[in-house]
Amino acid sequence: MNGLLDAIDKPLLEASKVLYELANRNLTVRMTGNYQGDFNRIKTSPNQAVTNLDTALLQVTEAGEQVESASQQISNGSQSLAERASSQASSLDTITQRLKEMSIMTKNNSQSAESAQRLARSENEEAKTGQAAMARMSEAIQRIKTSSE
Repeated sequence: MNGLLDAIDKPLLEASKVLYELANRNLTVRMTGNYQGDFNRIKTSPNQAVTNLDTALLQVTEAGEQVESASQQISNGSQSLAERASSQASSLDTITQRLKEMSIMTKNNSQSAESAQRLARSENEEAKTGQAAMARMSEAIQRIKTSSE
């Protein structure tokens, strides 16, 4: 009778200890006794449950590490993109400033060209006036020459 009670009590006590350790988050605990029949199932079932739980937690840890790595890559990519965007904005500011300067220079050149055109017209009028005066003087000289002959 005592042997029968020991055969029943021993696997139940070991299963109880394993469940207690599991409840305290110890995933390294396993049932190690050598049991027969239904008591062997009492041994293999908790052991398999602990193994499966340990494997699942390892997979969750690996997935968390992968997510962390991916988020770090995304962060690095975002930072690189922000730096390039800032650099391009700076380049655009420089280009805008150069375009403003060119616009001012073009306006000044246009004003200078208009002034030169006005001056050229004035000089052209002066030349026409001078030419007309020369023509009149030439006529007068010709009349004087004709008259003196």
